[in-house]
Amino acid sequence: MSILAIVISAIAVLGSQYIAPLRQASRWLDDLRLAYLVPPIAQNPDVVVLAINEETMRQMPYRSPIDRGFIADLVELLCDQYRPRAIGIDTIFDQPTTPLEDARLMEVLRAAKCPIVVATGEPSTGLSSEQLAFQSNFLAGISSGSAMLGVQGGSIRTYYPASPASGAPTFVHAVAIASGIESPTTPVPILFRSRALQHAAPIRVFPAQSLHLLPKEWLERRIVLIGADLTDRDQHRTPLSVLGADNEFMAGVMIHAQTLAQLATGASVPAISATLSIAIVLCSVVLGLMLALLPLTPALRITLALAILATYLYAALSSNVYVFVSLPVIGPLLGFSLSAAVATSLARQQERRQKKFLHSAFNQYVSPQIIDDLLANPQHLELGGEVREMSFMFTDIAGFSSLAERLEPEQLVDLLTDYLDGVVEIALKHRGTIARFVGDGLVIFFGAPVRDADHRQQAVQCALDIDAFCEAYRQRRHSSHELLGETRIGVNSGRAVVGNVGGRRRFEYTAHGDAINTAARLESANRLFGTRVCISSETLGADPGAAFRPIGRVIVKGRTTPVMLYTTWDVMAADAQQAYLDAYDMMRDGSAAAIVAIAALSERFPDDALLRLHLARLRAGETGITFSLAEK
Repeated sequence: MSILAIVISAIAVLGSQYIAPLRQASRWLDDLRLAYLVPPIAQNPDVVVLAINEETMRQMPYRSPIDRGFIADLVELLCDQYRPRAIGIDTIFDQPTTPLEDARLMEVLRAAKCPIVVATGEPSTGLSSEQLAFQSNFLAGISSGSAMLGVQGGSIRTYYPASPASGAPTFVHAVAIASGIESPTTPVPILFRSRALQHAAPIRVFPAQSLHLLPKEWLERRIVLIGADLTDRDQHRTPLSVLGADNEFMAGVMIHAQTLAQLATGASVPAISATLSIAIVLCSVVLGLMLALLPLTPALRITLALAILATYLYAALSSNVYVFVSLPVIGPLLGFSLSAAVATSLARQQERRQKKFLHSAFNQYVSPQIIDDLLANPQHLELGGEVREMSFMFTDIAGFSSLAERLEPEQLVDLLTDYLDGVVEIALKHRGTIARFVGDGLVIFFGAPVRDADHRQQAVQCALDIDAFCEAYRQRRHSSHELLGETRIGVNSGRAVVGNVGGRRRFEYTAHGDAINTAARLESANRLFGTRVCISSETLGADPGAAFRPIGRVIVKGRTTPVMLYTTWDVMAADAQQAYLDAYDMMRDGSAAAIVAIAALSERFPDDALLRLHLARLRAGETGITFSLAEK
């Protein structure tokens, strides 16, 4: 029995860590406890945020980048009159604005009389070599730290003293050192707080434009962070997202502020040692085996098992226990349930469980042919990656967050389940691999883990079929309270590193490279083009003929070279299609007649956002078919 208990304990511990649904459930319970069970404390006195909000932006001449003259004024006023302990500027200076404002901010930063730390971007966050070079020159001689925030399970959970991507000191670490705060040398969980005592915010926040109105004693010897709190940039999910409403997303500057407050007070997230956690799992397994061996009626055994589970859950979810220790939940419950259900020999049971797990875990994400290959060649799931030509697809539903706010949870689940079932079925039909779900969106690979010579054609046809399905589904589910937005689809092909990437104890099947990043940008670009499908020439080929509508050679965010993009004709009539192609040729050749042709088409199709985009470019003096997108 001792060997059986150890084996089942190992299964429970590893299962709670590596089986995706159980790992997600464990994270959700951890988030739930952190959000609801941590008692409020007094508002932190060490950290203050000067937030650049929508009201601030309305006072600026342009929205992006943030007006550097305004930032220079803030820094100069802070250092001269308020004497803060340190100033942290959470905005990336990766491109020039006006020479006068750039020069003034550089002068103010270098002449400042108080410690200043500026956030920086990295290649892993999408900065090009030109942006990195500008950033380096702009911040030469100024203390800085990486603004990168590590995402785990879709949320920000951990403070890193050094960037996992580059090894450079992080922004919070650099601000802590500049403020005289001892920063840990290893990653630690962030103790997020949604409230302070007397219903106060955990961190004091003031609009940046009101700085001159604030009393000196409110900021003197405080750590002052300057950063954007805007709905359209630098917003992240945290464990507090389980609270919903205003807590669903948190601005990056507020995450930095909460982390600094934690470092300043020495607080920590309730935790438990790995040894004690394993011991609890082992005890639950032994208890389950003992319960299974007791001479009890089935009804009494089930009643007793439910009582044991309920008692342990009550303890794990009690605030009186959580303030001292974070009891594991999924591992002990899984161990208890498994041990109580053991009925056959371990060898046979493990063999069946492994194959059943592989089928049940993957049949929702990959086609049957891929499952058969993985069963025959398990080495394909070994840790490591390889460079491969493949295609990538990103999908997302427009306005889904707003829809989710209007619907009841049951309605939302029903709506999204049918939608995802249909999209996944189409993806599997075209030999696609569901790499991951991102809320209402999907990331789909073609050509991995099993090679597919036709991955480009499969990706294109899959995109067209998904678009047709989603439009039909929208019409079918259309009502006053279920107005589902369009599904935006981006497709790109190219070389990428694909495989199981991570550590021996924790990894995921994923891909990295410019090709997949570009596919993500194309999905987002649909919003700017007014299209539903955006496919690159890397997927369609250099000359896709008249079957697709050319958009242009576009430099998307994060790239320096343009990529030729196409979309579908949608409902545009055949004669209008030829007129568009003629006007497009005029644009490409730099003909002055292009603006007249585009304007005529725009009058005929006033709802065509792509026509409006080209017309605005031409009227602004642009020529040709190559242009840049400033937004993602």
